[in-house]
Amino acid sequence: MERNAARMEELEPPTIAPSRILTADMLKKRGFGEALNSELSPQQRAQQFTLQDIADLNDAISRREEKISSDLLFTNKALMKHITDDPNKTDDMLLDFTGDEPSNYILAAKWEVNTPWITIESDIHNMILMLTRRGLPATDLILGTNVALVLKNNEELIKHLDTRNLDTGVLSAEELSAGATLLGHLVVMGHKLNLITYDETYRDDDGEIKEFVPTNRICLTAPASGRRCYGSTVLIPEGQTEFVNYTNDRVPQYIVDRDHNIRKITVHSHPLLMPRNVNPWIVSEVTK
Repeated sequence: MERNAARMEELEPPTIAPSRILTADMLKKRGFGEALNSELSPQQRAQQFTLQDIADLNDAISRREEKISSDLLFTNKALMKHITDDPNKTDDMLLDFTGDEPSNYILAAKWEVNTPWITIESDIHNMILMLTRRGLPATDLILGTNVALVLKNNEELIKHLDTRNLDTGVLSAEELSAGATLLGHLVVMGHKLNLITYDETYRDDDGEIKEFVPTNRICLTAPASGRRCYGSTVLIPEGQTEFVNYTNDRVPQYIVDRDHNIRKITVHSHPLLMPRNVNPWIVSEVTK
């Protein structure tokens, strides 16, 4: 019996380092919602700014990680942009986890509200087999918003859900983490699938609002199919002269310009997102 082939590559995590500055003039002004007779001192306002800035910078990094996750889920690829000395230029590197096995299922016809349930069930079952025949789990079906609307309004599917003697599934919404909703579950040829939607959006480099989960696509996968790794961050802490290596996923850095009364906060992160197996998810464009 032959051993399974393995491939090893060395990847350098991208540098994500959003920053924000705080000036002395900003501390002299009342914040939004602050009372007219507020007695907050500049030091107290600085503390409030610092807490909010760190939260906002962390969120900015999380959004970039979500974008990488979305690209990997639906294309098995992600473009990582390394920050260079010139803030207007980046060193781009393409992460490509495409394997020999197909990860895209092509429908014979797009789903509509009046599409027979047997057609939808057959398509989903074929996607399940693409994973299970390789020994990979298939438990979660991530739906774009248009796909979710088609399924929820498919009369034949609703009739199957009302059949008490046949466990086809149930549609009962339940909120998960921020932006994610568990619509219910479907049983397809003995395989129970969680139906999940994710409505969060992001603004791309061109200023256009886009969905993390494309509205007309689905992704069949399972929990823990991907993982995150983080590279270390090497910095010279404020007030020190030696380099320090940090292994945290987020590393704040404070730089003070005393000549101009400016403090800059930067949060550094070096995320690398990847699947645990080759092609552990199957995607398909199912609606127009």
